[in-house]
Amino acid sequence: MIEILYATGIRVSELVGLKLSSLYEKENFIFVTGKGNKERLVPVDQNTLSTIEKYLKVRVEFLNADKNEDKWLFPSRNSKLGHISRQRFHQLLKVLCKEANIDAKYVSPHKLRHAFASHLLANGMDLRSLQMLLGHSDISATQIYTHVLSDRLKSTVEDNHPLSKVFKE
Repeated sequence: MIEILYATGIRVSELVGLKLSSLYEKENFIFVTGKGNKERLVPVDQNTLSTIEKYLKVRVEFLNADKNEDKWLFPSRNSKLGHISRQRFHQLLKVLCKEANIDAKYVSPHKLRHAFASHLLANGMDLRSLQMLLGHSDISATQIYTHVLSDRLKSTVEDNHPLSKVFKE
């Protein structure tokens, strides 16, 4: 689940609500229903798809044959929703942090989404494409990630502008 969050940038509510039918493995996409029931296709890299395939092989061992758990990618016997809840995912994430000796205040589903966005921008993705991936209806919501761009631009100017080199010497 953590890998999917970081690899796709989807919201935790979108992650836990994924259905098996949301997987378009041959096309390397997942179908996501976001805020306001807006739907979008989100690309998934081959490594993450491979991880999902491995998970699906293990997942069947934990399903209850008499329940409708086969609908959800991440089913839960304890949830009225039929799938793991956002709160339960967050609890599990905290447990993993503790086991890995990582301070849980540095890890959250939203921080994984933020890392996804920041890393794509830092590596050259344009803001409009990122907006589409994140499912933001307004570009201003995506612009919060541009601090990465401004830091990179400053660094690029300092490293490449002739006047910057004069003052370094």
